[in-house]
Amino acid sequence: MSVILSIFCLSCRRPYDETSRRPRLGSCLHSICEECQNQRNDTTCQACGKENAFAEKIQNYSLVGMFESIVQSMSTEQYFENHVTKPQKVIFDKCSNCTKEAERFCVTCAVTCRLGKKNPNGGFAFLDVTRGYQLIDKCLICTHCALDIHEGHEFKKLSEIEMMTEKMEKTNSLIHGVLWENKLKDEEKKNGRRFGLLTDQLYVYQRSLLSHAVIQQYGNMNNIEKQIMLTNCAVNIHNPNLPEISEAKQKAFQLAKSVYEKTLKLKERRLIFEKEEIDLYRKFVHNMHENSTDDKELKNLNDGYTWIAEKFEEISISRLEEEEIKRIDEETDEKMARLVAICRENEPTDEENLEKFYKWRALKKEKNESEQELELSHRKLSDETRKFRNIFLDRHETLKEIEKEFVSFGYPGELLPIAMSEASKLFLLEITDRSFVVDKALIAYIEGLNRCFQSILMFRKHFPPSIPRNEDEERSPVKGECSHSICSLCYSMLTESSVCPVCNKVGSFSEPPVNKAILENANCLKKKMREENFSRIVENKRENLLRNSCSECTEENVRLRICLNCIEASGILMKKLEDRNWIVQYFPEDFTNIPSICSTCVFSKHEKHITVNFQQIGNLIEVIAYECYLKSSRRDNTKAGLYERRLRKYESLITFYKLFTTDEMNIFEELEDIPEEMKDCSRESGLEVQELVEKGVKQKHRELRFYQEAIASDIPKYEEMIEEAENETCSEDLKEELSQLVEISEKIQMKMNEIQLEETEIEEMDEEIVSRMKQLEESYKKGVLVLIKQSEDSTFYKYQALLEEFQKTEEFIKCEFELEEYNEKRKIISMKRDKFEQIQMKIDDLRKQKEQVVRENDAAENQIFQWKKCQAFLQMELLEDQFQVNQLIITRLKQYERANYFELMRLKFFPLLPFEDLEEAAYDRFISDFIYTFHSK
Repeated sequence: MSVILSIFCLSCRRPYDETSRRPRLGSCLHSICEECQNQRNDTTCQACGKENAFAEKIQNYSLVGMFESIVQSMSTEQYFENHVTKPQKVIFDKCSNCTKEAERFCVTCAVTCRLGKKNPNGGFAFLDVTRGYQLIDKCLICTHCALDIHEGHEFKKLSEIEMMTEKMEKTNSLIHGVLWENKLKDEEKKNGRRFGLLTDQLYVYQRSLLSHAVIQQYGNMNNIEKQIMLTNCAVNIHNPNLPEISEAKQKAFQLAKSVYEKTLKLKERRLIFEKEEIDLYRKFVHNMHENSTDDKELKNLNDGYTWIAEKFEEISISRLEEEEIKRIDEETDEKMARLVAICRENEPTDEENLEKFYKWRALKKEKNESEQELELSHRKLSDETRKFRNIFLDRHETLKEIEKEFVSFGYPGELLPIAMSEASKLFLLEITDRSFVVDKALIAYIEGLNRCFQSILMFRKHFPPSIPRNEDEERSPVKGECSHSICSLCYSMLTESSVCPVCNKVGSFSEPPVNKAILENANCLKKKMREENFSRIVENKRENLLRNSCSECTEENVRLRICLNCIEASGILMKKLEDRNWIVQYFPEDFTNIPSICSTCVFSKHEKHITVNFQQIGNLIEVIAYECYLKSSRRDNTKAGLYERRLRKYESLITFYKLFTTDEMNIFEELEDIPEEMKDCSRESGLEVQELVEKGVKQKHRELRFYQEAIASDIPKYEEMIEEAENETCSEDLKEELSQLVEISEKIQMKMNEIQLEETEIEEMDEEIVSRMKQLEESYKKGVLVLIKQSEDSTFYKYQALLEEFQKTEEFIKCEFELEEYNEKRKIISMKRDKFEQIQMKIDDLRKQKEQVVRENDAAENQIFQWKKCQAFLQMELLEDQFQVNQLIITRLKQYERANYFELMRLKFFPLLPFEDLEEAAYDRFISDFIYTFHSK
């Protein structure tokens, strides 16, 4: 770690001090401030993970001394000149893991922590959101740690990393800015209060100078252009084959540029106000100093204002002509008039003397609202940038893996470059289109800045500072919402910051994603090993391996060995343990097919070679199990595996639909006391449920037809590939996959025979698919900041609209159907039905009693009447309950109908892994990757 960065706490990123943030030294030689350590209540070092590193309370006062030697060795002006405005290059002379000199940059750790990505040419590039301190914490290492902690990682020299110097210098400047801010705070505490108001105002201008200096170095139009044009993502959008991408991004940049140019002009107008105010203060202090030339404290104050005035004169944000200044002032006056008018509407009065009060009230409200809007827009910009970074890295990883998958699906070698070209094209199109969301958020943030700057300009114009004649005048306190108070002079000179000058807020930092792929594979293998069938397969393979035929002399049923010298080219790595047994460290997928030899062949043909008996391999069971797991996983990734997963999903949804194919409540058809409206309402909701269920089942059957059509077109191509196979192994693999496809096709045909779809129904459904896709595409295009020019037959925006529709449908159905709630309601209805039938039986018994008695039985007639009234009330309750259940079902079925049409649109416009169209294959692969990433998160 660098010397400069070491004086900052590893947790809160604030410099150490001698009060609340005293440095605690761990046994691992890392330090953390006392405040953070007390809050954590954990003795483990969060930098290296060493347990009980902070069990003992040891203070590292050398870091405090280092801070004092760096900051207080110069005056405020010297420190600003030497470190803030002209920062020297940072020499990061400490390793991230120890105290030795850093000599290398770990590319593997940077990629794992998502701080950057590897380029196809072997280089490395940072992402725009990567910060310098992240690189220092994670990636700068010495040669010793490279061999120990970072063994097997990829390294580069610091000079070989693009943008390294730029990011380090930016980090250096910001760090020294923080140190200068702390230096100002220390001086504020130490200085007396004789000229307190003037001294405080000088510190306000010094902080403003710091803000201008940092922004002037890094907050310029070039950075915005780099961000919008994706320069910092190391993406070449100036592709000669896709000129529409660079044109679209250029339009987005011009939109942002027009908004940011207004920001620069507003900043310059504010700077002009500041220069005028500073000049007034400078003249006032200078006059005081001329009357008291022997006053040393006043002389220092006069020198401070003279220096700050000179520094501000050197700053220029944007050149403003007199006409532009006049126009900006007119716009702020017009906005001020509108705000006052709105304020008067809410609190009407005829008092003209309250004009200034209304201005102050309206400006205060505008300031609060603009700051809230800016905070929300900044949060949205950060979120969208983070989302874009994640999808960019996910897509970049997909691009690297897609070639392997195309090979596994049987694409010939000469088609691979074309397939990869289509995948790269889709990658550029999607990344560009998704970057527009970030561009839109960036423009919204800049517009929020403009609103804040306008409120500042209104404050400075309508509430200009008054230069005090003595220290007691114009110091009436103004109380803020945080209960802190500042004088009215300081209040009238508020800067763009929404932070109270007394209680500054501290921002928080997010952790990088951890790749858990290896852990997931291990967990999957453990689950497989618990399956009885899988364990039996592994044990059978082990027995066959131990008692197989010799590969050279074909002698059978002998104890076999493997020759390490002969299998070296196959990539198998083995290590001998202290107990004379061996373990396999690395192996190809077909470990059980490697050549094995008998003892006779060892002495005759491999006498000087190193051979190992299979029984001496300690992890043989694990190796065979992992080989079987890899092969089963590979089968899952074939076309047959894809269709099999789709068929399982189909069966689960059909089971879901069967839940609602209940019988009608015919028990109420003969009831005369129930209003016909209630009967019709319950009957209609029941019919709607049945209609939606029938539609859903037909939609899933239409989906099966798509699968069957795709398989029918794939089978002849597999037969051709089998004939053209390069070797027997490849031919056998293709034959096995073809047999699986035929088996899946037969299963799908059996499912399709259960319900026959008429041709008219299929046509209507296809028309609905096309209509929905058209609506989604048009809706998506309306929300895009800039449209990329595409050919008429391009499906890119259909693809983008389909991904957006997937996210929306998943939001609707991400919560599983509440079966407990549904079953509870059905249980209540069933109980009421039973009670209804008991009442009906009671009525029938009373009627029989009445028929047996010759004379009139008034008591029986009365009881029948009462029971029928009770029955009618129960009927209405049951109808209402059934209606509520039906509404619950209807809502869920409509959500699934939307999800069904998403699948149908995908299958119609983006077929599953087509052989003919490589562009469609790339689209399908990216859609699958998007869905997988969405569910995994």
